[in-house]
Amino acid sequence: MRTDRNAGGRKASLERERTARRPAALRNLRQQRPPSGRRLLPRLGKEISVGANQTLLEALEAASVDMIFDCRRGECGLCALPILSFEGELDHRDVFFSAAEKAGNTKLCTCVSRVYGASITLDTADR
Repeated sequence: MRTDRNAGGRKASLERERTARRPAALRNLRQQRPPSGRRLLPRLGKEISVGANQTLLEALEAASVDMIFDCRRGECGLCALPILSFEGELDHRDVFFSAAEKAGNTKLCTCVSRVYGASITLDTADR
């Protein structure tokens, strides 16, 4: 039987492991400043902002965008949206996409990933 103390230690260990796999530039960027900039949804005619303690998925929901999601942990890929364009750095925090897919910067899991920079334009064709 696992105790809370052991579970917490494992959680911290997994977080360190997940963070260690991120490029150093993104780890440093995350520590220096919160995500900022414009989030554009041209098909819906919306521009939204994301709070420092808010995920993109939460901001989309708050803006009354019908989103499909399940896990809110970057595991299922249901909340992923196509990226039309972006300025800045993308921090893909999901485990759904492969390293090659993340490097291509064509989709973003809105529940966990972050954008550091001026703007990102997302496609909401299926929403």
